[in-house]
Amino acid sequence: MSQTLVAYRALLFVIALAFTIGGIVLLVQGRQRRWGGVAMTVCALNLVGGLLLLFMAFTLP
Repeated sequence: MSQTLVAYRALLFVIALAFTIGGIVLLVQGRQRRWGGVAMTVCALNLVGGLLLLFMAFTLP
């Protein structure tokens, strides 16, 4: 595997982890602060996007 692909995979993993953890934190804060439906939907989409990026990071050839 080339060094470029390894670096790309590592960078994608770090970004995906940040999105996933950020989405979880935002969802927890939103529940505690009783945010509205739109704000909670955005937080959930952040979490789902992070999970999709994690999936992509592990399925790269």
